[in-house]
Amino acid sequence: MIINLTPHQICIYDENNNLITKIAPSGAEARVSETRERIGEEAQGIPVFSVRYGDITGLPDHDGNLYIVSALVRAAANRTDVYSPGKLLRDAEGRATGCIGLTQ
Repeated sequence: MIINLTPHQICIYDENNNLITKIAPSGAEARVSETRERIGEEAQGIPVFSVRYGDITGLPDHDGNLYIVSALVRAAANRTDVYSPGKLLRDAEGRATGCIGLTQ
């Protein structure tokens, strides 16, 4: 079973832009904590921060399912059962409408 741990419906297409499936959000979300520290500012007073990522919340243990999460959660999890959306497809206004496959 593929479980979507993002807040968005995921529409997955093949390389020819044929819709394969739509996966609704499960209602649960996987997240990575972050700690931000201001380290200075650039020209025009723009603040600059250092960010450190920490613990993942909302991602179940290995249980035989596959999970779709954000790319940040996928990278932090480093697990073979965790995927993020593949190359994004966008409409004329630049809004994401789906993705080509998944990324592991």
